[in-house]
Amino acid sequence: MSVCVLASGSKGNAIYVSDGATSLLVDAGLSAREIGRRLDSRGLTAAS
Repeated sequence: MSVCVLASGSKGNAIYVSDGATSLLVDAGLSAREIGRRLDSRGLTAAS
């Protein structure tokens, strides 16, 4: 299982959790565009 904190703070929180087969975005408090940017910068995609 992997956990990646995309953001944590007063401007928003977002945590990506994956077990390899299923991925989950928890507390997606950023815009979809910003979440996409942060996932891309870590080699992750919204579809993964």
